[in-house]
Amino acid sequence: MSGRLDSTFARLRENKHKALIAYLMAGDPGLAETEQLVVALEQAGADIIDVGASLPETLVVGGGFTSRCVFVYADQKEKYIAYPSLHVPPNFKAAGDKLVEDLTSIADLAGEYRLTPDAIQWGEAWYHAHYKARDPHMADERFGGYMARKQSHIHKLAMIVAASESEALWITAEHLSLSATMTTDLESDMNKVFSKIGKSDDSTYADRLVQYVKSQGKVSYAIAYRYVHSHFPSVRDFEDVLAGCVRAGYLRIISDGAGGLHLEPILTREKGETPE
Repeated sequence: MSGRLDSTFARLRENKHKALIAYLMAGDPGLAETEQLVVALEQAGADIIDVGASLPETLVVGGGFTSRCVFVYADQKEKYIAYPSLHVPPNFKAAGDKLVEDLTSIADLAGEYRLTPDAIQWGEAWYHAHYKARDPHMADERFGGYMARKQSHIHKLAMIVAASESEALWITAEHLSLSATMTTDLESDMNKVFSKIGKSDDSTYADRLVQYVKSQGKVSYAIAYRYVHSHFPSVRDFEDVLAGCVRAGYLRIISDGAGGLHLEPILTREKGETPE
């Protein structure tokens, strides 16, 4: 396979052509259709056809997928604007035209990006520091593959930064430093981005229960059960999951003094303190 890719890129370089790379998800909408689409793309002139597949969690979180993505997580709006059209900047059209102009220029770039001497020096120092220590929020073994590929992630992002600034095919230490900062700043929320990957249905619904109680402040036992009843039709199953949430320090069960039970969140859990 690598020989065919090498010869394809060699041919493209010799003819000074860009590669037309198509991507398909295997089995969407079906395997027979995937085979037909691959043949059609080849006949239409695609130089390379990348066929993706559904992968296990360890490959998705730590594999090539994450090294090609910058994940931005947000759980609330920065601004509350009911009618966006009333807040369009006066130079919006001009800025859009300039963006199209820049993207057109970037599309004409061809060739290999190279590292300046200062970029190589920066990259070597970063590489040694990267493998000597790992931030606590990335200590989860699920992110081992991602951390091993972080260097590639930073360099790919640095190419985009470089292309946005100049037509010269050079990556500087400043480009790498900025890309490393951008990448690292987003990692604090990576656990939230992948919080549902690899979890059982029971774990997912337990998380929903905890988040629901947190959002309400206090919830009666009956309302909490109704909230997840569709997944836990058995009271015993619900009580087992609830007991797990209590033992883990996410929720507490309190009595209202009249025989009724309520659930309350243990907020200190979010602050990293020892739960009561």
